[in-house]
Order: sequence, then structure tokens, then C-alpha cells
Amino acid sequence: MCAMDKMISCEVAFTPLGRSDYATCVDRVLEVIKASGLPYSVGTFATEVKGEKDAVFGLVRDIYDEMEDQCGLILDVKISNVCGCAAARAGRT
Repeated sequence: MCAMDKMISCEVAFTPLGRSDYATCVDRVLEVIKASGLPYSVGTFATEVKGEKDAVFGLVRDIYDEMEDQCGLILDVKISNVCGCAAARAGRT
């Protein structure tokens, strides 16, 4: 477990609703993730972010706050205090 360092791994999948220019919304979410400074990896269906617990939870809130007035949205978030935490502590992504 990663309790000592409070490192977590988070998978974020953002789905914009009600906008024909959905790619613009997805790109904006990726900008917010990049600006967080947290290590991340963009996948086909979701983006994985690793880091200190408060920073990752803050990022999830930042994404929601940034996008809530831009479009309807589904923000699917999976969080683990085990998966990938050892690599995050060691500075690997």
C-alpha cells in the first residue's frame, strides 16, 4: 500500500455531452491535466494520472470546475492506492 507517501493512481475518462465540437472539450480537459504537472498517460479510453493524493483529487475537481459550464459531462474516475503507486513513488510513470 502507499499510505506512507499517500500516492494514488487515477484513471479519468471524460465524456462531453450536448456539443457537436466534443473534441474541443476533450482537448481542454487534456490541457487541464497537463497544467497540473502530474505525470499522466493518455490512453484510448481514459487518461491515467499518478501522484500525491491531494493533488490528484484537486485535479479531478479542476476538471469538473473547468468543464461544468462548457458542456454536459460524464466524468468517470477510478482511484487506487495500490495500482502504480510504487512506480509513482520512484518517479517513474
